Amino acid sequence: AAAETFIIQVPLLQADENWTALAIGMRTYRSHARVQEAGCTALLKLVGDPAANADTVKKNQDGIVSVGGIIVILAAMRAHAGDANVQVQACCALQSLSWNNDNNQLVIAGSGGIIVVVAAMTAHEGLVSMQLSGCLVLRNVASHNSSTAQESIASAGGIDTVVAAMGAHTLELDLQEQGCAVLCNLAMDDAISMVIADAGAIGMVVAAMTAHVGHAKLQEQAVWTLMNICGTDARAPNFWKLQKRIQDEGGVGVVVDAVDAGTTLRTFKFGHILLEKLWRKPTDPFPVSAAEYAEIK
Repeated sequence: AAAETFIIQVPLLQADENWTALAIGMRTYRSHARVQEAGCTALLKLVGDPAANADTVKKNQDGIVSVGGIIVILAAMRAHAGDANVQVQACCALQSLSWNNDNNQLVIAGSGGIIVVVAAMTAHEGLVSMQLSGCLVLRNVASHNSSTAQESIASAGGIDTVVAAMGAHTLELDLQEQGCAVLCNLAMDDAISMVIADAGAIGMVVAAMTAHVGHAKLQEQAVWTLMNICGTDARAPNFWKLQKRIQDEGGVGVVVDAVDAGTTLRTFKFGHILLEKLWRKPTDPFPVSAAEYAEIK
């Protein structure tokens, strides 16, 4: 009865921006799935819309995390691993809390959140909303300028999980785009690019570009992803191997088509950089320095 009463109170606590009481209630009724679902949903809404007011969002993100918001969300996911509604709402809340917030990205990674999110995606592999919300969390954490965060995702099986999600839901445009975004951010660490290629990601990105040829944002994200996978420098140990993998899996053709379509400036710019690398030969000079490429990325 007490848990049900708390659920009724959740909208009022949300309206009052009382994230402390929400966190306490989620801790108190941890075994109650609907409390956890309602709490995660309220925390998600409390963060706000980054496009509307970035300063307010940052204040809300930091306030929620200061009362243990990420910890209680991850506890909810661990306690209700089989409940898809809890898992999806929890990942949506984590995505919102980690958007453009370096500290919160590290809190998620440091609190075992990557393993929890990957486990949720694996357990609910047929649910598109689960795969999408999970990819959004991994995308944000992988965007942190830290090889530790990126390596944690790779070691937790995140690459295979994202590739599997893309392969299982090929017609889901948003999922394909966000799957590419995760791989793109992970490939900022050159050491992970070969792991990404070995997981079958290059073929999956090419397939996404082929299936969604008319969608500008997907094409842009996919070209960017292939550019990062190919690497920063022809002198890098795996550059020529990765170049050949992209060539062999049809990357040149889809990138040429994307560049010719010219739907966004980034597609045009990144596509030309990538094609220049894909057409390189070992005897050619490499005009883009590692420093210049790192600035582009």
